[in-house]
Amino acid sequence: MILYRYDNEDFPDGKVIQSRGDHLTTLTADERKTELEVRKTLSNGEEVRKTALYTWENEAAARRLAPFSRASFLYELAVDPPDILCRFDLNFFSDAVDAKTGPDFDEAIRRFCAGESGGKSATSPRIEVLVTKATIVRKLWTRGVVLTAR
Repeated sequence: MILYRYDNEDFPDGKVIQSRGDHLTTLTADERKTELEVRKTLSNGEEVRKTALYTWENEAAARRLAPFSRASFLYELAVDPPDILCRFDLNFFSDAVDAKTGPDFDEAIRRFCAGESGGKSATSPRIEVLVTKATIVRKLWTRGVVLTAR
């Protein structure tokens, strides 16, 4: 399966990559609150979400979001199906962050953890796919430079 990831490390083609650790400390306070609730709600949420490599299912979404990240590079990845752990629509995560608390927060968390697509903030799905490892196929983007056109 082909997936996408933005990252700060300059990986060579063919490199197998894995998570470098929990991303919790990189989140804002509201994002951290939401992430902790997700981890508590999912049956294996704590382990999966702190150890997985986060990727994007859709190239267009990854290209659209990469410039807003702090990452320097966007990669195309190859992932073997057994290495896929789960997938979620980040629109529901954003809805929970925006709601902060109450029934809208709870509903967004429930729908995120159920793997639904949509959400109030949805213009199109932003599907994150959590994997154990991936192989770099090629670099698609470097901050400030377009490497390949599609």
